[in-house]
Amino acid sequence: MGNIQRTKDVINGNKDLEHLYKFKNFPVFMGCVSQSKNIDILEDMNWTISKGSGVIQLNPLLPLDILYPESHGAGAVGSLWADHHNQFAKFIQKQDPKSVLEIG
Repeated sequence: MGNIQRTKDVINGNKDLEHLYKFKNFPVFMGCVSQSKNIDILEDMNWTISKGSGVIQLNPLLPLDILYPESHGAGAVGSLWADHHNQFAKFIQKQDPKSVLEIG
């Protein structure tokens, strides 16, 4: 499937990830569908922890085109979300960050 291996902590960049727990054959999509569950995509969900920062994170990561096969609708209706996204982007730019971590 082309999973993406996380080799370091997303917070401090240290290579100190330690395996915590695995959910075997976890459904990739969590939502309402009209198809049979027999064609659901299942993957092991592995959780790790950074010994340095204490942050729990997934590893490996699923490719985004598998995780989000369709738009989930954020901002798809009306101008409210588009305005929010634009204002938030301007706010972040004013902070002049070296990097941005989105926890979604």
